[in-house]
Amino acid sequence: VDSVREVMRMPRGDIEPVPDVVSEFNVGTEYIRGVGKLDGGDLIVLLDMEKVLAEE
Repeated sequence: VDSVREVMRMPRGDIEPVPDVVSEFNVGTEYIRGVGKLDGGDLIVLLDMEKVLAEE
């Protein structure tokens, strides 16, 4: 990553577990903490940065 465009805080109540449909694709879901719901209905994937940065 060369830069960060935005940092935001999200209430725990707005974070949902990783949907089953994502798990079916075998895309490294062990690095995904959950899915956040934004105002307006948009969704963002929340990474578990401790796991991402611990990988060598």
